[in-house]
Amino acid sequence: MAIPGRKGWFKNVRIPSNDGTIVPQRKVLVPIQHCQIACSAVDESHLNKTSSPSAPCAIVYQGFSSVKGLLKSENQDRVVAIQNLSRQSQILSHNGSSSQFKIGEAVNSGFVFGAVFDGHGGSSASTHAAERIQHMVSDDHHVMLKGLADVECVGEDCGALRSSWPAQPYDSSAEGTSSSDSLELSMWREAFSRLDAEILDRSRDSGVLDGATALAAIHAGQLLTVANAGDSRALLGRGSKALRLTRDHTPGDKYERARIESAGGTVRHLKGAWRVLLPFDEGKFVKLCATSRGLGDRDYKEEGLLICEPEVTSVMLQPHLDTFSVLASDGLWAFVEDQQVVDMVNKVIAEFSQMTMAVNMQAVAKEAARKLVRLALDHGSVDDITVLVHLYDWGP
Repeated sequence: MAIPGRKGWFKNVRIPSNDGTIVPQRKVLVPIQHCQIACSAVDESHLNKTSSPSAPCAIVYQGFSSVKGLLKSENQDRVVAIQNLSRQSQILSHNGSSSQFKIGEAVNSGFVFGAVFDGHGGSSASTHAAERIQHMVSDDHHVMLKGLADVECVGEDCGALRSSWPAQPYDSSAEGTSSSDSLELSMWREAFSRLDAEILDRSRDSGVLDGATALAAIHAGQLLTVANAGDSRALLGRGSKALRLTRDHTPGDKYERARIESAGGTVRHLKGAWRVLLPFDEGKFVKLCATSRGLGDRDYKEEGLLICEPEVTSVMLQPHLDTFSVLASDGLWAFVEDQQVVDMVNKVIAEFSQMTMAVNMQAVAKEAARKLVRLALDHGSVDDITVLVHLYDWGP
């Protein structure tokens, strides 16, 4: 099937049907608005140094959409789409019904980067995280990432996941999932820790006690690395199947609950979800939190109940089979299943492929994000919803 490519159209990217014809190698509706897109080619200049001239590399296109929840006074989500870390970034911010784009300072690198921050209790933490995340990726991190970008997808390693998840927290459907305390994990731990420290310092000065989940992804050559702290989620569209790249950090997860309770915390199922209860005095509780990891939430952090440590997953993308990835806040995932997300994005790609005039992948990414937001609204989501879609153009 032909889909729009970097030079109009190409036919060698196929979207498999649900019969598995291609086998992997190894309510009030809120108006949808504030959709923007960013696209960038991964910097391929360094690939000639260590990899073959024919090493596949995708152009990555980013499209995102975000809407305010029905019960919210403001959209507390923030999304970052950096076309190239050596250039300026686009940060989506909301103030009521209006939107602002803040241009971040240039950072010395050349990798495609995206992030979603789902704020709760306010937007101070999510806004600061969006404005500062790119600065947490230091020059040393860029050197490490450039080395990772030189790696080719070969044999059984192609498409396999490497994850920092605990030994048994999540039954991944992907072969090759293993525990890893790699340099990438150290990089993300440092970045999230520094970012959290800044937010907590600001909280001490201002008295604001809000927080935010943090989900970020870097594309370096064929390597996709995702870091997550909280209940936002990332998945990969591998053909017609959904491959989840993150584990939801909620108090209902038995490993997260065990950690919270070992720290003296209390977990209860209240208001339709598992929540961490913040103790007050005389056996009373003052606050509830539905996520077990994230940035900010100083009062929970001081009790040792929430942590900012991310779990990290890396995957070598399979050319022409891995065609997109999605990062989104739980405003989507609480109402839409993983497979429904993959089906919707593939449907959008198929619809664009039937158009008589050539279109580029920017339009596809933007429409896919918009359609996913609409799908969540149609399923009853009243939370803030933010969706970031990466589409991969592997070339002819």
